[in-house]
Amino acid sequence: LQTIPDMEETEVIYESTANGVGNFFHQKWQEAEAGESEFIAVFVPWFWQEEYESDYEGMEFSHNELEMLEKFEDMSKRNLAWRRKKIIEFNVDGTGGDDSFKQEYPNTSDEAFLESSPDSLIKAGIVKRARKQDLPEQYAPLIIGVDPARGGDSTAFIRREGRVAYKLEYDKNDDLMHVVGLCVKIIREEMPAKMFIDVGGLGAGVYDRLAELGYASIVVAVNFGSKKSVIDARKYYNKRAEMWGEMKEWLENEPAQVPDTDKMQTDLVTTKRMYSSLGQTKLEPKEDVKARIGRSPDGGDALALTFAFPVANDIDHY
Repeated sequence: LQTIPDMEETEVIYESTANGVGNFFHQKWQEAEAGESEFIAVFVPWFWQEEYESDYEGMEFSHNELEMLEKFEDMSKRNLAWRRKKIIEFNVDGTGGDDSFKQEYPNTSDEAFLESSPDSLIKAGIVKRARKQDLPEQYAPLIIGVDPARGGDSTAFIRREGRVAYKLEYDKNDDLMHVVGLCVKIIREEMPAKMFIDVGGLGAGVYDRLAELGYASIVVAVNFGSKKSVIDARKYYNKRAEMWGEMKEWLENEPAQVPDTDKMQTDLVTTKRMYSSLGQTKLEPKEDVKARIGRSPDGGDALALTFAFPVANDIDHY
């Protein structure tokens, strides 16, 4: 860009297929959408291209395909026929084609960027399906995950009962007693079986104060970096990797339900899988995630905390 003169009628165009969030192209897209740069955000949906059409004679369209047709007025049945053939082409062992199509041929810019990168621990497709679930009442213990704020991030609270995670809340106030007060309110009003708290940074003080107030039987301290509390040390490098790994399996063992928000989607799909020298699953440092997306994946970490330890299926506390 330094070689391009700042003169009238000079134009620079960035064109790319989106590849997850936090990278250079995503940052430039966000700046353009927010009006923070001289670039203009332009999204061209795949079905505007005349060559992306195919004959649909004799083809029966699914409910999802018909919903798409209704949502996007410029989309035609010929587009849907071409889309179906392309998904079959992308499939590996009969699956995965739909997610691959969405990344290469998204309907909207949000859909393009919400796809996970190839090395993400959790893939975007399963999160999208979990966002759209509406599961029945769960007869399972209520577990609360609390990821206390640090370094300008938000404290995240989330609830999980069995296959349903819900009511994700964020709070920007990182005052110790304020966070303690929010936890006390949740315990008194919602009567959880367990509340798992990340004790890194502010969380240690939150846990200690809650235990001092008489909630020691409910609150559980979780050290993300601990290796001693890992149940399967051959598989996972530390506690954080284990919790995220268990959460991944919970999502893959469909159906599962998570809050239907783009922020939660980003939190869950942006963290990359790595491996230790012993072949154990580990996660990229939270600092690296924050540098890439501009914040910590607080909602994802809060949900992962609900998988810290097994909780007995005892609902007498209701």
